[in-house]
Amino acid sequence: PGLLVIGHDSMHTYRKTGAKPTQVASELDVRHVLEGSVRREEKRIRITARLIDGASGRVVWSERFDRGLEDVFAVQDEIVHEVVTALDVALVGGGNAFMVRKHLRNPRALGLLYRGSDLMERFNREDMREARELFEEVIRMEPESPIAYTNAAWTHYFEVQRGWSADPEASLRAMSDRVQRSIELGDVSGFGSLMLSHMHLIKREHDEAMAMSERALAERPSCQGAYCMRANVLNYSGSPEEAVANARQAIRLSPVAPPFYPEVLANAYYLSGRFEEAIEAVHTTLKLAPDSLDARLLLAASLVETGRTDAACQAVAEVLSLEPGLTLASFERSQPYRDADALAR
Repeated sequence: PGLLVIGHDSMHTYRKTGAKPTQVASELDVRHVLEGSVRREEKRIRITARLIDGASGRVVWSERFDRGLEDVFAVQDEIVHEVVTALDVALVGGGNAFMVRKHLRNPRALGLLYRGSDLMERFNREDMREARELFEEVIRMEPESPIAYTNAAWTHYFEVQRGWSADPEASLRAMSDRVQRSIELGDVSGFGSLMLSHMHLIKREHDEAMAMSERALAERPSCQGAYCMRANVLNYSGSPEEAVANARQAIRLSPVAPPFYPEVLANAYYLSGRFEEAIEAVHTTLKLAPDSLDARLLLAASLVETGRTDAACQAVAEVLSLEPGLTLASFERSQPYRDADALAR
């Protein structure tokens, strides 16, 4: 028997006899613990594994592997793959993890994809560009897999939407190229329609964006990303209350929601006039992505609406410390709202 402790950047074995998983998690300040045991009987091996929530002691996932030992190394590789995939599903990617691992076979490419996804979700200019470089490297390694094309397209979208692109038209063309290539290769992620909806959104073609996002959700009714991106389109198209429901569903479906999800929810709350809830959702976002300018701008706006001017000024000061050249005019150009009054506010 043993405990494998999974930290943010590492995993290692914990050997204190008799320690409970919750005790291990508390002592080492980790969120989850993988507990397992191995038994060998003649030419068979039985392995049990349980993923345990470090705070509650709740079993998040468990499995038993019973295998013959004709090829011990093949059995070892199979079980490692099963356990890592299960952890990916339980803690990171949800059901999408199965699809990614099926269509991206190279372990190094898979590692680069996850590293790029982590960087993209930090929502600052430098990390977004580094994320795109990693996605492009994955494309070079596995050019017939559609997975990384869509991820690369998202980085171009966010560069335009956040006002980071020096040449928005070129960024949109690159975004379009990557989306089309993903679709040509089968678009197994199902995000092609979502990307097309956001291309329409940037061009202020709101009806087309709404229709395409609705189609994407119909194609992927259990996908957290489809709900979140639908919520984003709804925010910009003038339906924030509906966006609240979609964003909350995205978070419910996510094993660990990326920061963009509560940020979209915060915007939906703000546009709905639910300012205290917007502030709460912003704080959730900033815990995950401290450099998110949009979240801090939402915080400042919500604080103004609730009469906390001094706190709003502090939020603006933090925005300008992160992006000294940001102006209201440049922010306005990057925001494709259908409702001019919502944008003005």
